[in-house]
Amino acid sequence: MRLPNLIGCGAGKSGTTSLYQYLNQPPDIFMAKAKEIHFFSRYYDKGDIWYAKNFGAVNDIKVVGEFSTSYMLDPNVPQRMAKLIPEAKLLFIFRNPIERAYSNYWFSVSIGTQDEDMLFSEAIRSAEGHEKYVAHGFYYLHIQKFLQFYNREKIHIIITEDLKAEPLQP
Repeated sequence: MRLPNLIGCGAGKSGTTSLYQYLNQPPDIFMAKAKEIHFFSRYYDKGDIWYAKNFGAVNDIKVVGEFSTSYMLDPNVPQRMAKLIPEAKLLFIFRNPIERAYSNYWFSVSIGTQDEDMLFSEAIRSAEGHEKYVAHGFYYLHIQKFLQFYNREKIHIIITEDLKAEPLQP
């Protein structure tokens, strides 16, 4: 059973899809076919074997990974991850929190989960909007949960604006 050794846990609306696609290009990296598996957050009860099926027979590949934005937000994820794949490296991508919140707001409007008649400035003042748009940008608080189970050396942070400026840099 092959499990990933690279897990993307970055903030939604921060360039996670682009980063996933970049990582999926080199022949020595295998990224799960589905970008958002959400195993450690939403489908943990399906078990390790179900999770491993997302990675197929990739025994000769050095880096095997997946990317699920829900991992950063679920408080159960760091411990679950550390129990199953303690040696994995974690990759976070963060965007300017205000721009990320605004982008998330418009995404929510586009898929119908946000009332388009409510302005962004009103939405972030509501309890639900604050949690959905503002609190997701408190990156330090989210990273702290992972640092309880993983050494800092296992965590790599990318800033969206840096990735845009230098997309080919490691």
